[in-house]
Amino acid sequence: MSLSQHVTLRPSQSYLFSYVWLAFELVVFNLMIHYFLPSNALFVLTLFMVFFARLYYWLDFSPESGFQTLFILGLIPLNWMVYRLGFSSHLLEVLLFYQLIFITLGSIRISRTNYFIAGSHLIVQLIRSKSFEIDNARPFELRQHSRGKLLNFGCILVPIVESKNPKKRHLSTLLFHKRHDAISSGFYRMDGIKNPKEVIQNLKKQTN
Repeated sequence: MSLSQHVTLRPSQSYLFSYVWLAFELVVFNLMIHYFLPSNALFVLTLFMVFFARLYYWLDFSPESGFQTLFILGLIPLNWMVYRLGFSSHLLEVLLFYQLIFITLGSIRISRTNYFIAGSHLIVQLIRSKSFEIDNARPFELRQHSRGKLLNFGCILVPIVESKNPKKRHLSTLLFHKRHDAISSGFYRMDGIKNPKEVIQNLKKQTN
């Protein structure tokens, strides 16, 4: 299959649910800390958000986890600014506006993500393009949790050819290691794909 005969895939906006759910969790956590620990709220919230951000990044629910982790950490300076500037009585409004920005940017990222599969190449396009060589000797795989089954979207794992001698840096591994680095090793995750079972069948026909 030539590049002019490529398959184009895009995440479904149903995938935005992951942003909405995380935004809800962050508002609830934030308000609970301020309500139950008012005298030490900023200190506790800072420690909690650092821990939660690292846990969320490690859990690696989706390829968007890196971007979402930045917004989790962004709550730390946001809370300090709100209190230092004397806007603590408007904390809820500030949090809701912050999460609205988060969800809007998530929707934009989802709508602008494109996956192009042509022959033995996968091209991922968002802000910039990334290219991977597909390992046609291995099959495509599907991962679909209960929410994905309900909303009819899933994660397609595309087998890719990895570098034979990847550089190992212990500090970066400690800071940026993810659960799926081992689970999905050798695959690229295309998440939020509508009708994933049908898509995999079509990809098998196109790449064979």
